Amino acid sequence: MHGTEQRRPGGSLYRFGRHRLDPARREFWQDGEIVPLTPQVFDCLAYLIAHPERAIGRDELIAAVWGRVDVTDTLLGQTIMHARRAVGDNGTAQRSIRTVPRFGYRWVDESVTVVDGAQEGVPCPDPAPTMAPESADEPVPGEVPAARAGGRPRGRRSAPGLALVALALAGLAVLAWVVRGDVPFTVPVANEPAANPRLVLVVPATVGPGDDHAWMPLGIMDAVAGELRLDGWPVVPSATAVALGSQAGTKPAAWISDASGANLVVHPEILRTGDLWRVRLRLDGGAGLPGHIDAGADELLDAARLAGARLLAALKARPLPELARHDPDFAASQLLQRVEAELLAGRIEAAEARMADAPPELLQRPELRLQAAAVEYRAGRLESAEAAYRQVLDLPSAEGAESLRARSLLGLGSIARTRGRFGDAVPHYEAAIALLDDDADPESAGVAHASLGASLSGLGRYDEAMAELARARVLLGTIGDAQGLALVDSARAAVLADRGRLNEAAPLLRDAITRYGQLGMIAERRNQQLALAEVHRELLEHAAALETAEEAWQWFAGQPSSRLYPIAAATRIGALLDVGKIQEARQLAAGLSTAALSEGYQTDRLRLALADLELQGGRWIEAERGYASAIGGAALPDEMGFAWLQRLRVLRLLDRDADVAAVYAAATTGAPASDANDAPQCALAALLRAEQAWATADREAAWRHYGDALRCANARGAPALITLVALSYGRALIGDARLADAAAIVGQVAPWAEHDYDAALLHAEFHRKAGDQAAWKHWLETAAGLAGERAAPAWLVAPIVERPVGLSPERADQAPVPHAF
Repeated sequence: MHGTEQRRPGGSLYRFGRHRLDPARREFWQDGEIVPLTPQVFDCLAYLIAHPERAIGRDELIAAVWGRVDVTDTLLGQTIMHARRAVGDNGTAQRSIRTVPRFGYRWVDESVTVVDGAQEGVPCPDPAPTMAPESADEPVPGEVPAARAGGRPRGRRSAPGLALVALALAGLAVLAWVVRGDVPFTVPVANEPAANPRLVLVVPATVGPGDDHAWMPLGIMDAVAGELRLDGWPVVPSATAVALGSQAGTKPAAWISDASGANLVVHPEILRTGDLWRVRLRLDGGAGLPGHIDAGADELLDAARLAGARLLAALKARPLPELARHDPDFAASQLLQRVEAELLAGRIEAAEARMADAPPELLQRPELRLQAAAVEYRAGRLESAEAAYRQVLDLPSAEGAESLRARSLLGLGSIARTRGRFGDAVPHYEAAIALLDDDADPESAGVAHASLGASLSGLGRYDEAMAELARARVLLGTIGDAQGLALVDSARAAVLADRGRLNEAAPLLRDAITRYGQLGMIAERRNQQLALAEVHRELLEHAAALETAEEAWQWFAGQPSSRLYPIAAATRIGALLDVGKIQEARQLAAGLSTAALSEGYQTDRLRLALADLELQGGRWIEAERGYASAIGGAALPDEMGFAWLQRLRVLRLLDRDADVAAVYAAATTGAPASDANDAPQCALAALLRAEQAWATADREAAWRHYGDALRCANARGAPALITLVALSYGRALIGDARLADAAAIVGQVAPWAEHDYDAALLHAEFHRKAGDQAAWKHWLETAAGLAGERAAPAWLVAPIVERPVGLSPERADQAPVPHAF
C-alpha cells in the first residue's frame, strides 16, 4: 500500500476478458478499476474459478463460501446471480458460470489465464532497510536518535478504551429494529437482572415440505412475537431468538429456556393445506396452557398473527379470537415482515432485492422508508442511510410517529458513532430515549441507553456511561435479551479500559471470548479478541497481544468489508511492531484491501499504524506524510495527540524547523491543559509541550511539562502510556547528566523492562551514562533478546571508556549521549 512499485511474491491471479481476480488481496478488477463485491460473491467467484476442471456441488460451494451448511437455496441462488452479473454473465447465457442441474455449478469460461502474483507489479512496501549503521555516530535507519526525538517513536501508545468502544458499539448497531443475524449472545450469568416470570421465547419456525421460502422461518417467528409485543407482553428479542435457535439443535432440550430465561418457549410450524395456510404453535412450558395452538388463514402472515393473538389470549385466560386483527395496510406489513426476516438472517442483498421489487408507492410509507434507511446502513452506505433517516424525521406527525422518530434518531446515532463522532451521537441517543417508553418498548429503550453509555465512554464521561449501561442492563434483562446483555458487558469492559482499569477489563473480555467460542458466535468472539489484544498492548504484554491479534486477524483477513477490518489490521501491525517483526508487518500492510482506507476512526487507527511502520523502517518522509494523513482525518482526541507527537518528532529528524514551528502551533491550539480530566489526552499534550521546550533549550518549561505528563500518565496507570512518557523524560534527564532524577524516572518502567524492548534500552542508556559496566551489559543483552529485527543505536553498544577515580561520567564517556529533542 505504500512505497515504491515492486513485485509481490507468490500468489495466483486470474485474468479473463476485462477482469482480474486476486484472491490473496481479495480484489476484483474490471477495466483496470477495482469493483467492490460482497465477501460471499467474491469467495464464490474465487472458488469456482480455481476449480474449472470440474462441477462444484451445492454443498461444497456453500461450505467453501459460508463455512457452514445451513444456507438456503435462495441465498445461494442470489449469490450466484450477483457473481454472474459481476463478470458480465446471466442465468440465460451462462457464459461463465453454468448451472449443473440437481448438482451445483461449474466455471466454463476458458479464457482464464493464471498469472503468478510476482509478475503483476502490484505496489508493496520496500523491504526493510539494512539495520547496520554506517558509523558509530550515525543512527540506525528506523532508530530515532534520543538526542532528537525522545527515543524511538514506537507503535501506538494511547488509550485502548477507544478501540474497545468501537468494538462494543459494533454490536449495538440499531439492534432495536435492524438486528444483525451474526451478532452473538451469551448465556446469562449469575449477576444478570432477575428473569421476568412472564417471559416468552418464540424460536424460528419450521416449514413443511414444499414451502422452502427463505423468509418464512424468521418472518413468521417475528410476526408471532410481534403480536405479543403489541400488547406489552415480554418477549425475547428476535435477534437473540435467532442466535439461540441456531444453537439449540446441539443442546439438551431444557437448554434454550435456561439460556433465555423464558418460562415459555414457542415453536411455530408452518403447514399448507390446499389454499389455506396454517400456523401451529407448539408450547413448551407455561402452566395451564394447552400443548399447542392452531390458526389458519388465506394469507400466511394473517395465520401467524391469528396464532399469536390466540396465544396472547391463552396467556391472559381470555376467549380465543376467531380472526386475525384487521390490517388496512397488509401489503406494507407483509413487505416489512419479509425484509425484516432477511435482515435477521443477515441476507442484506436479499433484503435489498425485496425493497427494489416493491411498488414505488408502497416504499413511500413512513415505516418502509425507515426500513429502507436501515437496509442502507446495514449495507455500509452511510451517507444515503443518513439522508433517509433525516427524511423520516422530517415527515409530518402522525399516529405512531414517535416510535418512527425514535428509531430514526437511533439510526443517526449509530451512523455518527460509526464515523467516530461520539459527540454527535450523544444528542441523537438522548432524543431517542426521550421519545421511547421503557415499559412499552424495553428493547429499543435498552439499546438506546446502551449506545448512549458507550458513546459517553468514548467522550471520557465515564460515570455517566456506567449509569446508562446499568439502565440498559435492567431493561434488557426484563426481556431476556442475552445478546444485548452480552454487548452491554462488552461496553462495560470498554469503560473500565478507558478509565485505565485494564486488569479489570481483561478478565471480562477473556470470559466473553470463551462464552462466544463455546456458543459458536464467531464474529463477536473475534471483536472481543481485538479488544483484548489492545488491552494486552497497553499492559505491555506483547506475546499475549500478538497471539490474540493474530488469531483475530485470521478471521478478519477474509472480511475486508467489515467496518472493523481496519482496526483488526492496525492492531496486528502494532502488535508485530511491538516485538520487532517489521518485515511481517510490512507484508501484512502490502496485502491489505484498498477499501481499508476509506472513512471513519477505524481507518484513522490504521493510518497511524502504517505511519508507525514506515517510521520503524527508517522511511521518515513517508512516516511524516502518514501522520499528517491521520491528523487530517482523525476523530479521536488522544489518537490525534499521538499523531501530532509523532509527526513533530519526525519533522525534527528531517531538520524541517519551519514546519516544526507551524505544526507545533497547530497541535497546541485547543490542546487540553495539564489538569484535564482525560489522562491520555493530558499526558500526550504535556509530553508534546515538554519535547518542544527541550528542543528550544527552555529547560525550566521542559521539566515542568514532563512532570505534568508523568503525573497524567500515572493517573491512568497504563504501563504503555507511562513508558511512552518515561522514555522521553528519562532520556532528557540522562542527557543533562541529572542521574539522580533520571534514576527515579527509569525506575518507573522497571516492572516492564525484562519484557519490553524500549524499557530495557532506557535502562541500558542510564547505566551506560552512570558507568556501570555490568548493569549496562545486562540490559543490552536483555534488549537484544527482545529486539526482533530492531537494532540498538551504535553509540549505545560502543564500549564504555574506563575512567579514573574522580573523573565525571560525562567526561569519561565521549560517545554521543542521548537526550530528548
